[in-house]
Amino acid sequence: MKKEVKDTPFSSWNVYRQFSKQLSLLYKEEHGRLTYKVQYILTFPFKIPSWLPAHEKYLLVYSSPD
Repeated sequence: MKKEVKDTPFSSWNVYRQFSKQLSLLYKEEHGRLTYKVQYILTFPFKIPSWLPAHEKYLLVYSSPD
């Protein structure tokens, strides 16, 4: 099971086992020795910044005097 990882900082590393989309065990062979590395890809959402002041947001939500 030799799957080459392309165009990443780990381009000389091969995937030994992939546990999920984010978690993989990588290996490479150099000078006759195997070296292993765990790779975990972090993902988190970014909030879009709002440029409206608080009073303008309030007016958009509660536009009628009711």
